[in-house]
Amino acid sequence: MERHLYRFRPAARLLGKDATDSEDAVQGELEKLEIYFAPPDQLNDPLEGYKEIYWSGDEIIWKNLFRHYLLVLAIRSWQCDETVRFGTPLPKELPVEKFPGNLQGVLLHAYQEMDSLLSSNEIIKGYIKAFAKNENKHYRPEVAFYLATLHTRFLSVVLLVNNKHGLSGSYAVEIPTDPLGDSELHLQAIANIEAYDGTCRDLQAYEKIALLNATFAIKTAHIMPGYHQGARDLITAFVPRYLDQLERLMHPQWYVACFMKECNNSAIWGGYGDNHKGICLKYRVLGEAPYMSLEMNRPVGLGYKGVAYSFQNMPFKEVFYDREFSEIDFFRFLGNVSNQALGGFWYNDGAGNFSTKSEWFRTDSAEIRDEHYAKLDFALTSKLPQWESEKEYRLVLNSYLDISEKKHRILKYRFSSLDGVIFGIKTALEDKIKAIRIIKAHCEREGIETFNFYQAYYDPVSKSIQNGLLPLTINDADPGQDDLTESETASVG
Repeated sequence: MERHLYRFRPAARLLGKDATDSEDAVQGELEKLEIYFAPPDQLNDPLEGYKEIYWSGDEIIWKNLFRHYLLVLAIRSWQCDETVRFGTPLPKELPVEKFPGNLQGVLLHAYQEMDSLLSSNEIIKGYIKAFAKNENKHYRPEVAFYLATLHTRFLSVVLLVNNKHGLSGSYAVEIPTDPLGDSELHLQAIANIEAYDGTCRDLQAYEKIALLNATFAIKTAHIMPGYHQGARDLITAFVPRYLDQLERLMHPQWYVACFMKECNNSAIWGGYGDNHKGICLKYRVLGEAPYMSLEMNRPVGLGYKGVAYSFQNMPFKEVFYDREFSEIDFFRFLGNVSNQALGGFWYNDGAGNFSTKSEWFRTDSAEIRDEHYAKLDFALTSKLPQWESEKEYRLVLNSYLDISEKKHRILKYRFSSLDGVIFGIKTALEDKIKAIRIIKAHCEREGIETFNFYQAYYDPVSKSIQNGLLPLTINDADPGQDDLTESETASVG
């Protein structure tokens, strides 16, 4: 028995654009048999792939987290300065993949000086010791709050050393040991962390940190001119961006293409189906639930022309709406960090001692790696109950290759995987005609004589949107064409 999944598309994206006097024709997704895999920030749920990340570890790993924060802040300051001085485009992402071994020359010397200043600071030492106490769990709101509290100290050191080495036009006017004269405040904060026993998670902190971040961003928007967003981020929005992008160290970036189990929900047609004016694609999938798949031409490696592709079965993952988000220990699951960075920076104190969190790395534990991938898969297939009506299945694309460019995430499928197209209640007649013509061209290339066209309609019995098979052939968009003789066809040409 055949199994099917559905994918709603706006007609404009699916069908492309016809040529005009001033513009060439643009092929759509249906003509090219392509599916776009979107990054999380382009999906409509801000909690896509959400994980309850916590930080728990010894003094070695906490110190290296602070050193990494300093490193990323320093590199970002150099990038911002290049943008101001030379007009160099500011990279969109923070350089969280970097570690000190990536630096050379004056940049390495500057960072080492910054590192020495911070590492010898008694306030910083106090925070490291407090966070490492009993290796208690510390969740994101808490970590975000204390990093924001310390950010001025980090930035002061970065700007001071940058100015000394001629790496920045900005400089710190305060001495780095106590830039705001707020040591007493930090000592109290350190005492609060030490008093925390790790048994009670502060759920109210999620609201507090969200309001604090939003308020701070609005009130400090005037600090940097609007035309230089990078510099503003360096000062006012660095902490949340840093914590967001740290996830890239845990796993490769992931991208998804969304499908649905059913196509009879009016709200879904109204949203994903462009207010019922779009078209729903009906895919013939391989296998039985929960092991269904679709053959896609996906990235598999690097060739002499760049990224190489091959048709492979990509498994569908069912989305669940009734489970808690997964908890992940950040320090224990740095699965997307190179061995050189793990052994030479993250898990090492520089004197040959390794963090307690390095066991999986030092033993190359397959069990822990499997646990890590299972937690990631759990996160990618969990959504809030409010989305339950979607009944979603998704294809997930991730790779250790760099596929961040959009062109690497537009994958082709075989025409034989497309079982039919369903026109919405308000799909324009010209869009239906164009879709049928595109399908006809595919059928002629594949040597196929029939195809399934469906029309959506409201069913008062089930009070839902149902669809019925239209009594059409692939030639009905161009009536009379089949009756032309060869001589007539030649004369028409």
